[in-house]
Amino acid sequence: MKVFLHRLRMWLAICMAATSVAAGAFTVVIDAGHGGRDSGARGVRCSEKDVTLAVAKALGTRIARQCAGVSVCYTRVGDEYVDLDERVRRAQAARGDVLISLHANSMAHRVGLRDVATGAATYVMQPATVAAGSRQAGQSDEEFAFFELQQAEFRQQSINFATEIQRELVATAHRRDEGVHQASFHVLQHACMPAVLVEMDYMSHRQAEQFLSSQQGQALLAQALCRAFVKWYNFKLGKR
Repeated sequence: MKVFLHRLRMWLAICMAATSVAAGAFTVVIDAGHGGRDSGARGVRCSEKDVTLAVAKALGTRIARQCAGVSVCYTRVGDEYVDLDERVRRAQAARGDVLISLHANSMAHRVGLRDVATGAATYVMQPATVAAGSRQAGQSDEEFAFFELQQAEFRQQSINFATEIQRELVATAHRRDEGVHQASFHVLQHACMPAVLVEMDYMSHRQAEQFLSSQQGQALLAQALCRAFVKWYNFKLGKR
């Protein structure tokens, strides 16, 4: 079994590397959180669903312009309600190589923190949920071992990407750094690809909401996220 796992790790590393450098074969899936009847966090000026969609479109446009050979897909392109399972299904149907889920935080229910909490945070799947409930009926030990190794590799890539995102959100979008965290969010747990969920700032904070709802703020967020993606993607290609 140890020999098998060693060979499996080697084969997985080769496959992942080959996939990442295949010209024209890389797809970014951008998930604008909430939508339709699900407004997400509400601010004075707008709702979370509007902010996430605006930034998602701006980000996708930037990536398409700056990264030759990279395709961009969206889980939604308008004000429509898409449940969590369908978001994952759309990402997988697009044969996504990375998922970027965009959100905005809120402390509206916490009166004492409403005008205090600010900053951006990026989430990746926590280890305990990588294989939880994911084993299929009839799946062999070898097949499941491969799945676990693949998910572990995806998680490490997600952490690397999340780290770049936080750097750029601070340097480019001038957001306060709330760090990289682990969580069992549905889109992170079930996406069979590297995946990050970005909380861009707080809708419940007056100044932060003003930034999130402004064209300038949304442009800076898209620029920061695009820069992070380019750095992460180039690293995967072996560029520095």
